[in-house]
Amino acid sequence: MSDDDSSDEYKDHSPDEDQIVDVPSVDYTVFYSDGTWFGEDDYGQFRLQAGHATDPTEKDLDYDVCGAVLKHSYERYGEKRYCGKMADTQFSNVTDDTTGYCSHHQNRVNLEKGHMENAKHLAFVESREDIFEYLSPHEQILAIETFRSLLDESKYGYESEMNTLTIETEQDTAFEGQDVEIDFPVPTEKTARGKALWFAALDYVRMENILEEQFRVAFEETGPDGEQLTVGETTKIVNVNDDTGEVTEDTDEHHLNLPLSRIQKDYERHLEVGGVEHDGTEEASEQEAREWVVTVEGDTNVDEVEPPDS
Repeated sequence: MSDDDSSDEYKDHSPDEDQIVDVPSVDYTVFYSDGTWFGEDDYGQFRLQAGHATDPTEKDLDYDVCGAVLKHSYERYGEKRYCGKMADTQFSNVTDDTTGYCSHHQNRVNLEKGHMENAKHLAFVESREDIFEYLSPHEQILAIETFRSLLDESKYGYESEMNTLTIETEQDTAFEGQDVEIDFPVPTEKTARGKALWFAALDYVRMENILEEQFRVAFEETGPDGEQLTVGETTKIVNVNDDTGEVTEDTDEHHLNLPLSRIQKDYERHLEVGGVEHDGTEEASEQEAREWVVTVEGDTNVDEVEPPDS
């Protein structure tokens, strides 16, 4: 603050003792407006006192509370802060349009839908370090077995140590709640090239997930004239007649085509770095949908993972 800040004019606007809060040592500006102290940082303006330090949805309140986590709360307050405003369920009956958030945070629903879709096909996950945690138990086993197969195919002849990895299956009814132990190969030499093959195995599972989603859309949807869509196509609304309400549709490229192409290129590049030959064709994009069978022994160790007989 400048020397002028010590004038009587500014002293009149000093916060009461119970308004003063401890904030992290970050580069931000503090200002006073309409009886409230605000801060301004690289993200924008914010109240110095805002939100709840504990999740209000877990409290016994007499109203429906929003509970959304405030943006940048760690940077601004040094802890997670939650919105305590009334949710839209307080003012209306629950419908498909009801979000459970306040008016300011209603767009969180779209973000959640986007996260759910991304967790399903993993097309937009930026870090491969996080991908494995998003996979279902079945997909985790598939990724490990694909990695093992790629190590065997590589021209570098990797020597590997086996580490036992426990796959938690409590959320997957196919495993009847039994965790699965599986041997995870860890190359002891040329580790950077071996890691590229692990990335390739994760890329492969991601491509399979995207293709599964595209097959589903092509199977469940039809074109504007009732024709069957091809894999990689979807439909879009191009016009709505204001008088009759008639909807005109057209075919469009599936929004996952672009990330699929990008992941395909990453897959081929990782195979090349790891020493596995690839003919450069769009093999993964042309594969038919298939099932994988996991055979689990009585001691919950994975016996084998293999495709069904063709």
